[in-house]
Amino acid sequence: MAELPIKVRNTLDKMRSSYEHYIEVKRIGGSYCVFEARGVYDRERKRTKKVTYYLGRILDNGRFVKAKHRMRQEPETETITPNDARAPRPDEIDRKLMTAMSMNGRLTYVALGRLAGISRNSARTRVGRLRKAYGIRYLAEIDTEELGYLGYFTFVKFSSSMMPSLDEMKSCIEAEPMIQLALLVKGEYDLILYTLAKGGNEMSTMLIRLQNVLVFRNYRSKWYTTAAADTYGFIPVRDSFFDLLQKDAEAGRPRPGRSAVLVNREIAVLRELNRNGEVEFSEIDSMLHLDSGASQYTYYSLIKKGVLKRITLTVAHLAVKYNAIIMTEVVHGAEVERARPWFLTHIIEDIEAPVNRYALSSRVEIPKGSMLVLPVFEEGWLEKEAEDLKRNLKGAEIKTMVITDTIIGRFCHRRFDGHYSRLYTVLVEEYKMFKPERPIDYTGTPADRKREGSGSIIYVP
Repeated sequence: MAELPIKVRNTLDKMRSSYEHYIEVKRIGGSYCVFEARGVYDRERKRTKKVTYYLGRILDNGRFVKAKHRMRQEPETETITPNDARAPRPDEIDRKLMTAMSMNGRLTYVALGRLAGISRNSARTRVGRLRKAYGIRYLAEIDTEELGYLGYFTFVKFSSSMMPSLDEMKSCIEAEPMIQLALLVKGEYDLILYTLAKGGNEMSTMLIRLQNVLVFRNYRSKWYTTAAADTYGFIPVRDSFFDLLQKDAEAGRPRPGRSAVLVNREIAVLRELNRNGEVEFSEIDSMLHLDSGASQYTYYSLIKKGVLKRITLTVAHLAVKYNAIIMTEVVHGAEVERARPWFLTHIIEDIEAPVNRYALSSRVEIPKGSMLVLPVFEEGWLEKEAEDLKRNLKGAEIKTMVITDTIIGRFCHRRFDGHYSRLYTVLVEEYKMFKPERPIDYTGTPADRKREGSGSIIYVP
C-alpha cells in the first residue's frame, strides 16, 4: 500500500497501542479500512490460521468511524463483523455445547458430542459454526484469591460535565497493572474500575497514585472504593497481571496466609493459557523452551493448587445492544434476606440465550448490596430486568447504569452451569430449595482421549 496520510497514520498508531491483537489497514473502495488480525488455532489442520475482524474506517482527517455493517470478505482470510445480526439463535443442542465449552474449553469433540447428544462430526460442525458466529475464544479462569489478591471496585463521579477524555484516561489507567477493568458508564457514576490488590493498604496507595496523575488531578471528582466478592462469573485478568506475579516470585513474597508464590514456570504457563486457552501443550513447551510434557504437568499442578479453576470460553461477538450494570442497594436487611432465595435463583436461572443472564454478580459493601453485569439483547431488556428485581427483591433499591465504553479489560460472557456455582450450593445447603443432585460431568473420560488420539487434550479433574 502507498504511504498513509500522516493523520491516518497517527490514528492507526494509537489504535495499535490500545488493541491486544495486531491492527492492520487496507485501502478498499477509497477508504482506509481497519481490521484486527488474530491467530486462531485450527484443531483439524493442527495449525494457526489468520482471522480478521472489521473494526471500521479512518477518514482522511484522522477520525475513526466504528463499523456498523458487515464489510465484504477479504481474500484468503475469514472476516467476521462483531454483533453480526445474522448470528443464529442457539437451539437446545447449541446451548448444551456452549455450556460444556464454558465449563471445560479443552473437551474433545467426542466428549462434546456425548454431552449434547450428537455425534462427534456433528459436534465438530456445530462448534465451528458457533465459533464463527460468536467469536469464541478460550482463556483461563483464575482464582486470584488463591494468589493473595483481593478484588476492589472503585466508583468515580466527576463533579461537573467536564471530565478527562477517553484517551487521557486510558493512558494512565493502562499503566497500572493492578487495574483489570475500566468502564465509562452513564448513570450515577461516570467511571468504574476493578482492581486486584493484596489488601487495603496496597489498594489505597494505588488510588492515591492514580488520583495524583495530571489526567485526574485537574478535575473535580468523588471516588468511592469497596471490597468486591464475585459470587457468579468473574472478570478476566489482563496480561500485565502476570508481571505482578513475576515480581512476587522474584521477591520471594509468600501469599498472605497461604503457601509460597508460584514459580516462574507456573506463571509463564498460566499466562499462555490466559492468552489462548486451547493452545497445545507442545506449543507452550516450545515457546517457553521447556522439556516435553512440562507445561502439561504444570497445568495439573495449577489445578491441584486451586489457582486455575478451568479453561473457559468468552464470547466476543455477542449481538447485544449494550452491556449494563444493575446495583441492588440494601435499604431493609430483613426484607432482602427473605427475598434472597428468589434472587439467587434468578441469577443462575438458565435462559434461552447463547450466554448467561448475567456476566457477573459481585457482592459489594459500599453501597451494601450486589453489582450485576447484564448483556442487553434488545430494547426494553434492561427496564424489564430492573422491574423484575424491584418487584421481587423487596428491601433493595435498584439502580441502573449503561456501559458506554470499555477503557481496558473485558467481561467474560459465557454459559456457566449454575449447578457448579456458590449460589446453587447456598440454595441447596442453607435454604433447602433443591435436592442435591449429581451435576453433569464436564471432565471427559480416558476413552475420549484414546478415541480422539491426542495426548495434549486436557480434562479438568
